[in-house]
Amino acid sequence: MLYMKKSVLLLSLVFTVSTVAAFGFQGFQQDRSRAALIDLSGTITASGGGGFSSSGITPEQVRDLNDQAVNQGADAIIYEINSGGGAIVASKEVYREIEDVDVPTVCRFRDVAASGGYMIALGCDEIVADSASLTGSI
Repeated sequence: MLYMKKSVLLLSLVFTVSTVAAFGFQGFQQDRSRAALIDLSGTITASGGGGFSSSGITPEQVRDLNDQAVNQGADAIIYEINSGGGAIVASKEVYREIEDVDVPTVCRFRDVAASGGYMIALGCDEIVADSASLTGSI
């Protein structure tokens, strides 16, 4: 008799688990979206020979980082901007590099996004700033 109760209990458990597995997760889909985070800190300068500046932001650097993000399957790009600006032509070029990206973009202002730092953010689809971020002066 005890053996029969255990068998019925085990069959009930198996039936319940298989029913939940078959029907319980039918509409469930896991979101696999990925966003790239690109740090743009420092003075905005014209592209140099190597493309990457040890301190600062160059149009070539932003182009290369955008390409890397898209090639690695990013569904969006978030730029964290912390810059008081720099060269005006370089700022316009960085703005164009951001504007030309084919995925949604968000610019997040850190401590400072002034002058050219603000200008490059205008290439983004959305801009987010903390109330304590220093911004403007364009």
